[in-house]
Amino acid sequence: MKFVFIDAEKESFPVSLMCRLLEVSRSGYYRWATARDRPDLRLKSDEPKLRREIRKIHRGSHGAYGRPRIHAVLRARGWKVSAKRIARLLTDEGLRGRGRRARRRTEIAQVEEPSPNLLARNFAVAAPNRVWVGDIKQEVIAGRTWYIAIVLDLYGRVVVGSHVSPRMDASLVTQALRKALDTRNPEPGALMFHSDQGIQYRSQRFRLVLRVNVITQSMSRAGKCHDNATMESFNATLEVECLRRQPLQSGQELRTVLRKFLTFYNHRRLHSSLGYQSPMKFEALTRKPATR
Repeated sequence: MKFVFIDAEKESFPVSLMCRLLEVSRSGYYRWATARDRPDLRLKSDEPKLRREIRKIHRGSHGAYGRPRIHAVLRARGWKVSAKRIARLLTDEGLRGRGRRARRRTEIAQVEEPSPNLLARNFAVAAPNRVWVGDIKQEVIAGRTWYIAIVLDLYGRVVVGSHVSPRMDASLVTQALRKALDTRNPEPGALMFHSDQGIQYRSQRFRLVLRVNVITQSMSRAGKCHDNATMESFNATLEVECLRRQPLQSGQELRTVLRKFLTFYNHRRLHSSLGYQSPMKFEALTRKPATR
């Protein structure tokens, strides 16, 4: 599973770095990748006939049969073929069964233990890029659920990153964090990221980005939403002043409305806890050289 993760992220991070952080050997990864990508050199003269048989069985089941049942039918008809080969040919043919979809295990398999609550409700921060807080908010549009990941700088309440997706997975929070990093470029080792204990924030994928950028992770205690009170307050503002102002029709419209609101929120909205200044104005007027 770690090799699969490394392969998925190799365009974003060096393989050697990921192997070291995940405690696997680089040579082992490359052996795995070579074995996976190596073409099957054996000539299968029966493959065209087998493909026709698979398509016929699939049509005969009205599209309901997947790999296990098609394999069973073929074996009953005298075919000596492995389930792995059937799965590959089904993928090649673009065929799949209509049984109940199994719950995806990739995210669960990569989830680690929660981090301690290092923030400890100390919401008074001395400078920007010292503590970022994050959370996920959901919005149902036309019967479909969309998810919004937000990254907020605790010092001036500036939204430094966001991402919208129809999937509440590790990529959702990772993309929001990457956008924040691209915007702010914080000093390595000086930043803490605080969130709840959601599996997205405990995923290997998200934590790899934290490790690469030398960011300390902090998490609220289980069931203690006030451990992330500033983020809860922002979510309430987002709900009342953005999401409930007009009915939304699509995910694209959600992205557009959110982008406009966040621009307004950062640059123009007066914030009571900031002396009725906008987050960006407060930060510009009070920002001092960062100290460790």
